[in-house]
Amino acid sequence: MNERDLNYFCHLIESGSYTATAREFGVTQPAISAAVKRLEAQYGTTLLTQVNHRSRLVATSAGQVLYVKSRRIIRELSQIALEVKHANERQVRLGFSNVAGGIWLPPMIERFVKNNLLD
Repeated sequence: MNERDLNYFCHLIESGSYTATAREFGVTQPAISAAVKRLEAQYGTTLLTQVNHRSRLVATSAGQVLYVKSRRIIRELSQIALEVKHANERQVRLGFSNVAGGIWLPPMIERFVKNNLLD
């Protein structure tokens, strides 16, 4: 299992199309098929079914589990990459929802400024 194969697999599940997935990643359709085959070999089970090339892709139960878990892994890997990238910066990054950022944050910034806590 590698991150690339998981990304291909998740996009394939979401798009339902080998063509769209290949186009998204700038690879060939056989590359996407090979990734699915590697994952199926690794886990020893079928992950996707398709009656014929024109029919809809259907994730098996195992494929559904792999999709849900892979989405979490991919999000976590993205978060790791972001945190490592910014780990040596000497600043604090805060993220807020639109509501918290629009309502709660401005008064807090005013307090920080008033107490000389910001540069």
